[in-house]
Amino acid sequence: MRVTVIPEDKWIRRDGDSATLENWPFNDEDIHAIQWYDDHGEIERKGNPKPVNEAIANFSIVQPYVTVLDAYLQEQ
Repeated sequence: MRVTVIPEDKWIRRDGDSATLENWPFNDEDIHAIQWYDDHGEIERKGNPKPVNEAIANFSIVQPYVTVLDAYLQEQ
């Protein structure tokens, strides 16, 4: 599964599904993007100079975004 999250745009994409959400329930204003590639990922933080991307190996960090996307898509 491929997941991309852009908090500033309130945008989530999972494989071929994506949505821009009006209501954003997350406290992630310091994150530029989250990328998930099947079994690993990275968090790209905001900053100047740009911080090094944080490697993640636990899908539980991404799961809340996927859950919100699924709920949104079911409502449509």
